[in-house]
Amino acid sequence: MKADWIRPLRTEDLVRVCAIHEAAFPGFFLTFLGSAFLAEFYGAFLREEQGIALVAVEQGGHRVIGAVAGPLVPRGFLAGW
Repeated sequence: MKADWIRPLRTEDLVRVCAIHEAAFPGFFLTFLGSAFLAEFYGAFLREEQGIALVAVEQGGHRVIGAVAGPLVPRGFLAGW
């Protein structure tokens, strides 16, 4: 599978990103917290000014095949959770 392009994560991508996370990290503690938590977690990177989230989209299509998300400034990110 080859990515055709990388673009910013969109709200409508969250279901697919959560499914990818759950498949990739079945024993990880964040996965254990469930897909509703994961959607909130990845969604935070959309809402926060200091967050960044990108997705890889399948070559020749529009299906999300990967994602990366994180804080631009790690100290204090998501401190209000």
